[in-house]
Amino acid sequence: MSLRRLCLSLLLLVPMPASAQSAAILAALKDGDSPRVLVAAHRGAHDAAPENSLAAIENAIALGVDIVEIDIRLTRDGVPVLMHDATVDRTTNGTGAVADLLFSEIAALRLTGADNQPTGLSAPTLTAALAAARGRVLVDLDLKTRDVEPILSRVIEAGMLDQSLFFNGDFALIEKFRAIHAGVLPMPRARSLATTRQAGAAFAPEVIHIDPGFNDDATRDAARETDSRLWINALGEPDRLVAQGRAAEALAPLLQHGASIIQTDQPKAVIAWLAASGRR
Repeated sequence: MSLRRLCLSLLLLVPMPASAQSAAILAALKDGDSPRVLVAAHRGAHDAAPENSLAAIENAIALGVDIVEIDIRLTRDGVPVLMHDATVDRTTNGTGAVADLLFSEIAALRLTGADNQPTGLSAPTLTAALAAARGRVLVDLDLKTRDVEPILSRVIEAGMLDQSLFFNGDFALIEKFRAIHAGVLPMPRARSLATTRQAGAAFAPEVIHIDPGFNDDATRDAARETDSRLWINALGEPDRLVAQGRAAEALAPLLQHGASIIQTDQPKAVIAWLAASGRR
């Protein structure tokens, strides 16, 4: 075991204050040799709380995830809020496009639960989400807007620049963030081996998001050229198998070619399987 791996392993075994906790996750993220597979909770841990809610973020942190994925849109008056869909119809008791509603109007709505009934929760602002995550977990910002300044300014104000991944499949959009602040951590989405190489050449990123169709040794080797981790989703069929207690069948194929970050809707079970198989 290398000295770098040994130091990282010792860090992860010792209970840490919140700031040290996020620092250890960031160190593992940046260590291309780290054996630790990182887990990202898709829209937070939303089995017992609405997706993209502060409660879902808190639940994910309590489970011990490394990264919380959240979706960012802008209201009509330019406030970044957490909302996956272009409209509020599916996840709240209201209707209308996020871009057409004032923040005060969205704040008055209530997020709905698994039974589609309103809860006591409202859609949080990006600022509130970053405050909840700071020093405790990294965040993956799934950018649903091309308006850079409102997002980046709030990340910087929250002191979360070194704990936030900026995710998008449009390399030009990511470059806009990097042009404003060189400290941005980009997570480009690759669509092929060729775009994996392009992402590495353009950003030398800590993470490249790939898809199962080209999750192979060639992609792994391309990512290694820039010491980039590979992020892959367990969303859909793999997560369905995980929920059935078939985690090895679902997850081993995702990891066999070198992917080392798993995004999932089943974070608790995924973490348990990874720990049992020596990957945590």
